[in-house]
Amino acid sequence: MHSQQNPFKFKLLTLAVLATCSHSTMSLSADDVTGNIYMAPVVVTGTRIEQNSFDLPIAIDVVDQEDIQDGQLQMTLSESLIRIPGITAQNRTQSAQDPQISSRGFGSRSSFGVRGVRVYLDGIPLTMPDGQGQPGVVDLSAIRSIEVLRGPFSALYGNSSGGVIQLFTENAPKTPEVSATVMFGSYNTTRQILEAAGNADGVEYLLNFSNFESDGYRDNSESDKQQATAKFKFNISDDTKLTTLVNWFDQDAQDPIGLDRARAFNNNTRESVVPAAIFANTSVKRDHAQIGFNLEHAFDENNKISLIPYVGTRTNAQILTTTPTAITRTTTNARLSEIDREFYGMDARWDNNGTLGKMPYNISVGLTYGKQTDDRLDTNILQNGNPVNVLNRREENIASNFDQYVQAKLGITDSVDIHAGARHTKVKLEVNDDLLTLNGNNSGSVEYQKTTPVIGAIWKVTPTLNL
Repeated sequence: MHSQQNPFKFKLLTLAVLATCSHSTMSLSADDVTGNIYMAPVVVTGTRIEQNSFDLPIAIDVVDQEDIQDGQLQMTLSESLIRIPGITAQNRTQSAQDPQISSRGFGSRSSFGVRGVRVYLDGIPLTMPDGQGQPGVVDLSAIRSIEVLRGPFSALYGNSSGGVIQLFTENAPKTPEVSATVMFGSYNTTRQILEAAGNADGVEYLLNFSNFESDGYRDNSESDKQQATAKFKFNISDDTKLTTLVNWFDQDAQDPIGLDRARAFNNNTRESVVPAAIFANTSVKRDHAQIGFNLEHAFDENNKISLIPYVGTRTNAQILTTTPTAITRTTTNARLSEIDREFYGMDARWDNNGTLGKMPYNISVGLTYGKQTDDRLDTNILQNGNPVNVLNRREENIASNFDQYVQAKLGITDSVDIHAGARHTKVKLEVNDDLLTLNGNNSGSVEYQKTTPVIGAIWKVTPTLNL
């Protein structure tokens, strides 16, 4: 195994003195005697401390629960993110692949999963240390809001952060509630959702289960998916709270792969499946389970800490054809790609606010660590239409990251705020080759590290105009 390490570099990649112009004229203020109409504040946590999005020098938008769920199948993030400026969320129109999500171009070249854009669920990362995210684990029927952060400040979230998508699960109501939802659609599409939420003996809880089945619009696109979300919030004391979040899903989906151009233009689109996909039975089976905790403790009104550990497993078994242009079974080849993943990590953060002289400030300082271990197999299972079992890949892939970050806001005057931050990220990638008979030992490792600072300012010209 050889090791390569880049020397430490400190380079100002994203020195962005951001001048954003926001104008608010849409919400009524009963006490306004001048005739102006003010927008109701939208509180966001993209800066890790709750703040009014109108008073931030960053591009951030919020999708509320009504837009996420009403009139939607609630199966893919592309349903909710299509309205966000700078975000391209392409539904691949088949369940075997997650939507392709890009933020101002970041992630647009991803052929599977989500890359270049980090995804979080209640502060727990769904993006692995290698930079790949799997938003399909999220059941949108249990989500109350989505925050989308674009631009330079995304770099404060680490590796592959051309943008940040944060999803937040529903809060439990004060009184117990039970709901059931059934949806029907074309091609034998059905979705059932059962949810229970409430408060019992001081413990807030949310339990959500859903089932989805569909024959699919195209041939060889049948799929089914079961998901479960469980959230418990324990109010240990007035100053200490513990939230536990469990997510699970299991999915089987056929893969119709890419459309054959001649079939797409000359025949019914539903029948536009290349023969090789049928002969090879291209499909995917995946499951995912994880649990995370968020422990929050306030020492006083100015100091708070939070600790977010998480751990999980994921398996993925996908049948792919290596001869997509084959038109007969005897010319069709296929392989089985398998991934067995274990991952864990944590985020520890200290939040402080106060005054520096007469200038108010808030600051967040934190550490983040994550590690994933993938056992990967790749096997030829079909050769010229005949079943075979030839192993051509067996290896262990390890990715880890260790980051340190600081983010702060300083009110220079009543109308001018400075926002700044920096993050140092170190990523290590390792490959342990366990199949030496083909082409020798191809094990190796590499490390990358970088410090990225950002800075922005906002001038509150009037209550309805910020620069």
